[in-house]
Amino acid sequence: MAKVFIVYAHPEPHSFNGAMKDLAAAALTRSGHPVRVSDLYAMKFEPVVDPAQFPQRADPAHFWLQDEQRQAAAIGTHAPDVRAEHEKLFWADLVVFQFPLWWGSMPAIMKGWVDRVFSAGTIYGRGSTGLEGRKALLSVTASDRPDRDEGARQLKAELSHVLNNMLALTRLEPLEPFFVFGPRTLSQADRSLYLREYQDRLLSIAGEIG
Repeated sequence: MAKVFIVYAHPEPHSFNGAMKDLAAAALTRSGHPVRVSDLYAMKFEPVVDPAQFPQRADPAHFWLQDEQRQAAAIGTHAPDVRAEHEKLFWADLVVFQFPLWWGSMPAIMKGWVDRVFSAGTIYGRGSTGLEGRKALLSVTASDRPDRDEGARQLKAELSHVLNNMLALTRLEPLEPFFVFGPRTLSQADRSLYLREYQDRLLSIAGEIG
């Protein structure tokens, strides 16, 4: 069975993003796929890099994040919250990023998660094994677009920095993203349709992996 790690960022539990996260966890679990969720807002995950997070500095005189991350990887001193996220990443076969599109990207708390958790020496770069062999799915809500296919092309272009940079550096294999347009104005029928499509997509991916 595929092990699925959901990284979720939305401050409102009753949002459509929240519904998608809950549906994903429930549907995958019912089908026998183990699921772990990092609800970043509920966890109050610290997104800001701080030199104090590295008590045994590689260079006490000058803070270079990548050097400090490599040092922490080498001597086992990553902060406990970062170590916990590393463990989930290396446990997973599929990593799902669930978030609303804000200013053409992911919310700041998720970008901060990336800054801290996608760390040099552990997740990418010299001395790391990366996340090769694992897959990643972006599940994203965005404002309404007149044409769904054209909207998907636009969003993939907006998110190219995630698909072609963040994920590529970690060796995660990006899958075709899942987009929801105009969630606030969806009818109940359209809401249900999107959720069914999302459930079918997730179960299909998980079934192929596991």
